[in-house]
Amino acid sequence: MLKSVTYEVLFNVQGDTDAGEVICVTGECDELGNWDPDKALKLKKQGDTNVWSKQLRLRWLRQSLKYRYFIAHLFQSEDHEEKATFVTLWETSIKPREISIQDFQKENGTNSADVFGLNGEKYFLNQIM
Repeated sequence: MLKSVTYEVLFNVQGDTDAGEVICVTGECDELGNWDPDKALKLKKQGDTNVWSKQLRLRWLRQSLKYRYFIAHLFQSEDHEEKATFVTLWETSIKPREISIQDFQKENGTNSADVFGLNGEKYFLNQIM
């Protein structure tokens, strides 16, 4: 049985967005919203680049973690009680992205930037109309 371990994970992705859009990440844990776009982690754009990132402390209870990026417009009610996420573009590869504990046991983790939609040598995207 795998014991709980905590790691600092940097989600770092290159992606082009239109005005008002953001890149988010969702996945199979509470911190990433359990695949629910309304609960996903919003990444922060890094200056005038097309790189979006956010560091997150994750408690691991498994060997690996599956996740996907998406591009969305985020809306919030005037009283800030309700929020809605309108997804405009999903990564849609059959296999989600995956990071493993072994990735973080080597040289303090991995910090290279993912490329939005790219899995191997092909792009897998689904535009929502």
